[in-house]
Amino acid sequence: MSLAEENKTLPGVKAPKPIVTAPPPEPDQMTDPSSPKTFRIGNTDVTISGAITVDVGTFKSSRR
Repeated sequence: MSLAEENKTLPGVKAPKPIVTAPPPEPDQMTDPSSPKTFRIGNTDVTISGAITVDVGTFKSSRR
């Protein structure tokens, strides 16, 4: 084994911080089965709320 294989760190050189992180953990459990918009991740209760509106329109082309 060579010296380079034995010692992979160089004096005065710090390892870079990773540019990616681990994905967030999956929800552990539902906090209230009657409300599927609420769940728990670790020791944090998460509630999802809001609405989605979709407008669909049709119109005649304005070709002359």
